[in-house]
Amino acid sequence: MAIFTYKAIDRSGKEISGQTFSPTKDELIARLGKDGLYLITWKEIEDLSSQGSEVRFPDMKLSLWRKLSHAWRAWTPRRSTYTDSRQIRGSINGKTLATITWQMSIGLKSGITLAAILNAIGKETEDGKVRYIFNFIYERINSGHTLAESLAFFPSVFSVIYINMVRAGEAGGFLPRALEEASAYLKKQDRLNKKIKSMMIYPVMLTVIATCIIIFMATFIMPVFAQVFAGLNVELPLLTRMLLFSFGLLRKFLFVWLGLLAIALYFARRIYKNIGFNLTIDRLILKIPFLGVLLLKLALSRFLGTLAVLLKTSVSILDSLVIGKAVAGNTALALEISEIYKAVQSGKPLAEKMTVSQYFPTMVAMMVSNGEKSGNLPEALDKVTEYYVEEVDIAVSDTLAIMEPLIVVVMGFTIAVIAAGLLLPMFDLPGYIE
Repeated sequence: MAIFTYKAIDRSGKEISGQTFSPTKDELIARLGKDGLYLITWKEIEDLSSQGSEVRFPDMKLSLWRKLSHAWRAWTPRRSTYTDSRQIRGSINGKTLATITWQMSIGLKSGITLAAILNAIGKETEDGKVRYIFNFIYERINSGHTLAESLAFFPSVFSVIYINMVRAGEAGGFLPRALEEASAYLKKQDRLNKKIKSMMIYPVMLTVIATCIIIFMATFIMPVFAQVFAGLNVELPLLTRMLLFSFGLLRKFLFVWLGLLAIALYFARRIYKNIGFNLTIDRLILKIPFLGVLLLKLALSRFLGTLAVLLKTSVSILDSLVIGKAVAGNTALALEISEIYKAVQSGKPLAEKMTVSQYFPTMVAMMVSNGEKSGNLPEALDKVTEYYVEEVDIAVSDTLAIMEPLIVVVMGFTIAVIAAGLLLPMFDLPGYIE
């Protein structure tokens, strides 16, 4: 028997945290599943079965060298030697996982056993993390466990969507197709993530460069000019005095400002987690010109794509809505999805609530309605998702086309103001020298 702490989501998409006793991780998953909960993360904090034979020395103090050694191992785990699934942190590259999933699908379609495929992946890969994960899953499969149960040991690697698709494929006898759909889904998500990263790289780089320039000038350039102006005993223009004062404060209290910024970011994050503030902020974000349109299209593509791929693998519509709501990434849209969930739960069509929603365009509601009437809802959702993926492409290009010159103008204006503040006193120097 062990003590586990866990985080899960219920059918409404609400996150629930708890602590419970359970003999194994599989028993924990089964128990939560009966309660309508989907396990997201877990941690075994104490193994009670070994306490009777374990000798503890609570008062023993480690040497400084051993403390440093333990700290170093904690921060730099070896990639090639993992001894416990709990040591796995972070995810696998989306493209890598999509490729491995596709290989599993092709292998199963060719008649190769799942155990043989997993064994081959574990032996051939050069990544220590991937090797450990698939060797671990291989051993679990040989011990009689299902693939979905084995994947659940690595929540940071295999998402709730991925695990549910595999579980449905195993239960329905179409695991190869479920893995093929999962691979296609991972590729689409990787493509979307790369688009967002490409959109953010340029603005972030320019912002970092501008910040570094300002800090450099405040630290090294402005003090020199301040000494020169003080020695000449000249009357400085207002702009120069403001710059000297501002940069002086920045230089003297740099770490204070950085600390205040860190505190502000911390409290902003805490406030954002509050559902009321979260909802208000997300609604305001969606109203921002260009950026709001882009983020809404991105959230819709994630939700509709998730819904399509889960329905293709025979996950129920209600469970698909719960999982899709969790990956939408916007609280305002998630609230609308909750209303859709309630309507579907009461027996109404999926498209009915979409029609009156402010975030689901009329075209989406029409496509979903036609898909429901014709019995091809997953295919209809797939087509809408492809449309929105293309729309995200266009929106990213349009947003970058606006942001790039805007950032350049702001940077140029900032540098021009600083340069003007430094040069204006120079024009008055000949009068003072005479």
